[in-house]
Amino acid sequence: MVRHYNPSIAEDTQRIFNTKSGDTVSPEIMDKIQPVISIDPIIDIVVPVTKATTGGGVVHPTNADRDTYLTGLLFSATADVLATNTSYIISAFINGVDTQIAKINKQTLTAGDHQLTLKFKYPIKIDRGTNITQTSTFGAGAVNFTTTLYIYEEETTIR
Repeated sequence: MVRHYNPSIAEDTQRIFNTKSGDTVSPEIMDKIQPVISIDPIIDIVVPVTKATTGGGVVHPTNADRDTYLTGLLFSATADVLATNTSYIISAFINGVDTQIAKINKQTLTAGDHQLTLKFKYPIKIDRGTNITQTSTFGAGAVNFTTTLYIYEEETTIR
């Protein structure tokens, strides 16, 4: 029989059987545990955020009970000629750090449409229970953001 160590399964096993780290669960019980990975793909999460002042918004709140993986994104922003911002940013918490995932630079006081499409070779794991956000800092003008995330959520359960 192939033995595979998965920390999530080990943690769930400790919780279910009320054991402590370092305790072992008998092989008879471990052989009956079947790891099941449920993958619920979520595609095309589109969240338009319109801002007339500095700020942004939550594009997607990650589930506290599942791992969220970002596989790609489409990001567009339109600014009027009075917009004083110089960039648009998509960020998320990765390993406890607020991390910039994508950024579009622009010239201040310049109207325009800006777009970015990214497909990641390897999915980016986003921290559980955190937010994927889009932001831009400016003092005048107006900006319209639209972000589409390609993500999937994964849950490891014991049955």
